[in-house]
Amino acid sequence: MRYPLRWLNCFCALLLASGLTARAALPAPEKEFRTPEGAALHAALAKEVATAGKPAWQPMLNYLARLHGQSVSPATGFFKYAYESLGPGYMRGRAFGHWDLTHERLDTLRASPEHVRNQIHNELAGQQPDGLIPGLVTFGISGHPGFETIIETDQPTFKPFKGFPPLCG
Repeated sequence: MRYPLRWLNCFCALLLASGLTARAALPAPEKEFRTPEGAALHAALAKEVATAGKPAWQPMLNYLARLHGQSVSPATGFFKYAYESLGPGYMRGRAFGHWDLTHERLDTLRASPEHVRNQIHNELAGQQPDGLIPGLVTFGISGHPGFETIIETDQPTFKPFKGFPPLCG
């Protein structure tokens, strides 16, 4: 079963409460980031973590900083900039979602305004003629979460008959 990024926040809080460290859940450093943009986002967020008010929060916030960095993929299709996906556990890490992305932008705004600006440009690039933007864009995957199928292309795909009004802040 795959979970969206927002559920990971709850998982990390439970991990901290249980006395475990998030460090055990991290992949090997050499495989951490797929893009230079992801590594830069992680570095900017890690700098923010160092100023966190409560030291007890730092392991969870460091984990989330790494997860944000790991969720950045190279530009493709109508995405002019590297895009941040919903995370490696949702649709195999190959999805770009409107509402989840809004929360990701709020998480990263102070640390990396350029990243947030690029995500807004990417999201608005998929705007439909009626002004709506897709709620979920997938890359090389079709179907619904849990029943997805890998397809031959890495081009972004979405259902043009469903959309949301732009909410980019």
